[in-house]
Amino acid sequence: MTTRSTTTSVSQLESVAPAGTTALDSSVGSTSAASMHAAHAPLDADARRERVHHVLGRLAYWAPVFVALVLFGQVSFLGLRPALAEAGRLNEAEGVLATRHEAAVEHNSALMSHLAARQDPIFLERQRRQRAWATTPSVANSSAPATNESSVAADE
Repeated sequence: MTTRSTTTSVSQLESVAPAGTTALDSSVGSTSAASMHAAHAPLDADARRERVHHVLGRLAYWAPVFVALVLFGQVSFLGLRPALAEAGRLNEAEGVLATRHEAAVEHNSALMSHLAARQDPIFLERQRRQRAWATTPSVANSSAPATNESSVAADE
């Protein structure tokens, strides 16, 4: 592989230097057209390939550092902080949900016992008799308040 030299020799500078100046003066004080052309000349294929390989090599060399930085940024800004906040919120919600669940289980067990009682023939007969007994007034039941006016007047 050959590399193209972009440095100019003293003889090239003397040929381009204006009359009355030395090569040293022209290279220090001003830039000549030849040196400008040599500095901005398009690179040939070998030099371009070498430059690309150099840049890719440097990127590959620093890639682990950049990957670690990106991963750290991801975890710190988009991963860890929101995850910790969500964990705290879920811990608070867990207590509320546990009490709601206990209340729902108790309500469910009460409903299931009522349903089982409604399907029991003995309970149904007892309920029927209680309704029938509550609608017929009995003489033996003296604790019931008097509802007609004659009994109220007799007490006075």
